[in-house]
Amino acid sequence: MRKFREHLDQMLNDDPELKREYDALETQYRIASDILKLRLARGLTQDELARRVNTQQPSIARIESARSLPTLAKLQQLADALEARLVVRLEPIEPDPPRKKSKGRVAKRLAAVSS
Repeated sequence: MRKFREHLDQMLNDDPELKREYDALETQYRIASDILKLRLARGLTQDELARRVNTQQPSIARIESARSLPTLAKLQQLADALEARLVVRLEPIEPDPPRKKSKGRVAKRLAAVSS
């Protein structure tokens, strides 16, 4: 497994487009995994969960296999049915570096012209 992870890391480092696609899918797979784990922990079948959220079993199967991304409203219904709390948040990818406070080029040029 370590060799696979090393190979994947190398591929992601070498190909920025692949990394963007991989990162974009990470959230979808995490959601699918969380729903599956909670459903199993609660001892529910896909059919039982589907009935609790007023949908069909194949819809739950698609969500758990990450073939379908549920809306926020559906995620809230799933969270309620699974006796879980839905947490959604945005995090910055990279913080912007602090800007230095200094006179800009325009201010320096104006000072030079006016003197």
